[in-house]
Amino acid sequence: MQLFWRGSWIAVPGYETPDPAVLVEVHAAVPITRLENPSGRAARQPLRKAVIFLVTDGPRSTLRKIRAKRQEQLFTGDFHITVLFGRAVTSQ
Repeated sequence: MQLFWRGSWIAVPGYETPDPAVLVEVHAAVPITRLENPSGRAARQPLRKAVIFLVTDGPRSTLRKIRAKRQEQLFTGDFHITVLFGRAVTSQ
């Protein structure tokens, strides 16, 4: 399955449709308004937290965590209320 995310198409696993739900093939999507989504809790003392991780987890793990936290906005900040037009998919 292809997902349009932040201006480009990416391959993702297909959806598993729960029993009362219906899978819809979308033909058009019209974004109505953007929703703000805070990216988790803000660290009160990020430098202190990084030093503690450096001591307890080591430099490789700490750098990985810092990179992941900085990239978190890319995955949690693009939400819209959207009207979709399409048709129900009968076979999966």
